Amino acid sequence: MTTPPYPSPSPKTRLRRAAAALMAATALASMSGCAMTGGEEPLPPEELEAIALGANGEAGDVAARSIVIVAADEGEPGRLLGTVFNRGDDAVEVELSDADDSVLVEIPAGDLVALEEQEFLMQTVEQIPGSYVEITLAAGGEEVTLQVPVRDGSLEAYAPYLPEG
Repeated sequence: MTTPPYPSPSPKTRLRRAAAALMAATALASMSGCAMTGGEEPLPPEELEAIALGANGEAGDVAARSIVIVAADEGEPGRLLGTVFNRGDDAVEVELSDADDSVLVEIPAGDLVALEEQEFLMQTVEQIPGSYVEITLAAGGEEVTLQVPVRDGSLEAYAPYLPEG
């Protein structure tokens, strides 16, 4: 009979290893931030980071995501971009407004409107590109104020959406 190359660990050593593995697994699970507990609340809209780095908000059954205004300069027309979702069972009229302009968007029940697919314009944007403008999102008797970034055509992705001024 041959002797194994390594001696068998003692019961005390096995217990230490098991405790270390359990502590490592617990630490990993607590640091991962994954939904291991299930039922976690989704992030609030203001904490969502959209690809377009636009504003997010919710009013009633309506959710706005990645809302951005594209304008050549301060005082020029601005085009709204982003997506507005109607999560309700009925069609809804959504109003997006600033201090002196408003845009109405009709959204069928359970549907969405991609603002870049139509030309939704604010007649004048009172902030320079690179700043933010307050836009009120109103739907179903509720409203929320969004801090919407103003972009110009210097980024290639926004250039096609610059309104003719």
